[in-house]
Amino acid sequence: SGAEGLRRHLECVRNFFIKMKEDIPDLIVENCASGGNRLEPSMLNITDLASFSDAHEAIEIPYIAANLHNLMQPSKELIWAVIHSDDDKDRIAYSLCASFLGRICLSGDVDKLERWQEELIKSGFAFYGKLSNVIKHGKTTVLGNKGKSVRHPEGVQIVVRKTDDEILVIYHGFKKSDGEFKIDIPNGYAISDSFCADSAELTDGKLLIKDVKEYTAGALLLKK
Repeated sequence: SGAEGLRRHLECVRNFFIKMKEDIPDLIVENCASGGNRLEPSMLNITDLASFSDAHEAIEIPYIAANLHNLMQPSKELIWAVIHSDDDKDRIAYSLCASFLGRICLSGDVDKLERWQEELIKSGFAFYGKLSNVIKHGKTTVLGNKGKSVRHPEGVQIVVRKTDDEILVIYHGFKKSDGEFKIDIPNGYAISDSFCADSAELTDGKLLIKDVKEYTAGALLLKK
């Protein structure tokens, strides 16, 4: 059948990937073609990185990236922040915070940016450099009031990724974002660093995220 032919084809592709790693042990292999039936456990298990989506410049990229935490380790999830020379601060922060949900990749008009845009991106990368442990070893919970439409997301998405001593919080405002959100934070935690998190503050064991505007984003790292 056609389905069996496709299964056999993908089995051969997987065997080829395994043979590549056997012959070149230090080879870093990216698992691409998620639309080609490769974004599934048996392929993810034998590859080091994965291109998870083509929605690199779409507003739904943080929605998709967070959903994929159920399928794959974020440390394998390549997420592109595509920056354009006419992007304002909110758009750059939105793109960078989405890439904090996995392995950050930078693209776009990076040779045409103004100094303030370059400095904002550098500060984003400096913040991201502190997230390797929580991205690799944490456990994800998705909060907020985001709607069910992936293609036209509404509301607010809050991704909380936690280890025994670190908590990463990333929030995105979609269309019609509003509301006030409180997240219980265990005793002993304090904000260690943040990126564009103007809508968040920690008080008495509660992380308050309020007044998240449409298509804005922020991120915080809390440590004991």
